Formats: sequence, structure tokens, C-alpha cells
Amino acid sequence: MRSLRNRVIVITGASSGIGRAAALAFASRGSNVVLAARRIERLEEIRVEVERMGAKALVVPTDVTAPGHVQRLIDASVEHFGQIDVLVNNAGAGLMGSFVETPMEEVRRLFDLDFLAAADVMQAGLKVMERQERGVIINVSSAAGLLPTPYMPIYNSAKAALVMLSESVNAEYLGTQIRIVAFCPAMTRTEFGTATRRMGRYRIWVRPGGAASAEWVAEKLVSTALHPKPLVTVGRVPILPASLVKLLLPRLYYFGIRWYRDQMQRANPPEE
Repeated sequence: MRSLRNRVIVITGASSGIGRAAALAFASRGSNVVLAARRIERLEEIRVEVERMGAKALVVPTDVTAPGHVQRLIDASVEHFGQIDVLVNNAGAGLMGSFVETPMEEVRRLFDLDFLAAADVMQAGLKVMERQERGVIINVSSAAGLLPTPYMPIYNSAKAALVMLSESVNAEYLGTQIRIVAFCPAMTRTEFGTATRRMGRYRIWVRPGGAASAEWVAEKLVSTALHPKPLVTVGRVPILPASLVKLLLPRLYYFGIRWYRDQMQRANPPEE
């Protein structure tokens, strides 16, 4: 893809954080954006900002876990704009706590949103892109899907599953004009920390590294749309070097993980 002007970008989870920043970043390049999330008032505010930039916007209230909502989003996007060039699969949530203190209904709830709903969005988008014979799907996963850490085991697992799904499905389209990207940002300054559900004693989140702004991550996402690769990592934390340390020097990696675990335990002492 040489230019994003007049391209159609569908973004789930567009009401805040990376999704909102991505909508504005794409609009600044002349793209038309479809804004999908549950918070309609916020989507309307972003639509006004997009249109001030001279781009077109469509608001489609969407709960990606609700039956029929994903297909309605895809159908509305094609009906309104005639095509989908880039699908940013960004809706998601976090879950913090020790594994044994996390009820299984919370595990299912998170996987329903972070993995199963993302797979639903991707599959619906791919059917359109197969008819077009082109398109880019950017699945917003996380560095947490590449690097195991304590007290986020369910979130890490869901994001790891999304990375594997993205790379495996991308392999099915090698040699075509369809690309699927596993986009893995490290810590980003968004509402994620305050919105993350917390189980048991773990209420305070010790950040393992410096956080990037949502706007900076969104610029990397825009670049990814123009030059898609199967796996993209972005952030202030050196994700790929850390992955190599984990692979080649596991004792060193897990020494650091133990240090981080101890920090989390000190920040969240047992209740009396």
C-alpha cells in the first residue's frame, strides 16, 4: 500500500487509548475511518475530530462479544464506504491477579473478548478482503503475549493465542495481497491500567518498564499498515532482545522475572 489517502480503516476499541489515537493518525493521512466501540458518546466526539481534519468517519456502536455485532460492523463499513482496506482489531481488556485467585468465569470472560471476539472480527474482515483480493488486518496483541510475567497469566495467554492465530492465518495468505499482522506494543499510557480487572490481593500494578504514549504507538501502527510484517513489536521496552534472552539465557531472564514478582508482592502485601 503506497498511500493511505481515501483508504477505509475500520477500528474496534476506537473510543480511547491506541484505538482513538490510531483513528486520528489515519485521519491525518486522509483516510476514512469506521469507529467501533461500546461508548457511543466518545465515538461521536472522535468523529467530530476526524471530520475537522477533512476525513470521513462512520460511527458503528459495537460490542464485539455480542451476537451479531461484528457482522453488523463489517456490513455497515462496506455498505457505507464500499470496501475495507485496513482492519485494526484493537478491542480488548486486561486481567490482573494470581492464577489460583482468578475465578474460571473471569478466565472465560477475558478470552471471550481478547481472543474469541478478535478471531470473529478477523474472520469477518477476511471474507471481505478475499472478495477484494487485498487488505491488511492488524491484530493488536501485546508484548505480554511474547514475554511471560507473573500476575497477568490470563491476559498474557490470551494475547499469546492472538499472536499465534495472526501468524498462522497470515501463512495461509502468503503470495497474495492480504496481510495479517500481530502488532505487539509494550507498556502504553492509556486507560488500560485503571480499567484492568483485579483479582484477589493484587490491586497495585508495578510497571515493568517505561510506557510510551498512545499517539507514538499509533504512528507505528500507521506505518505497519503501509508496510505490514507478520510480527511487529513496539515500545520503550526492548521486546525482541528480551525474547532472545529468554530463549538463550533463561536463567538470566527468570532472575529478572523473579525480581519483578518480588516487587509485585511487596506492592501488594497479604491482607491481615
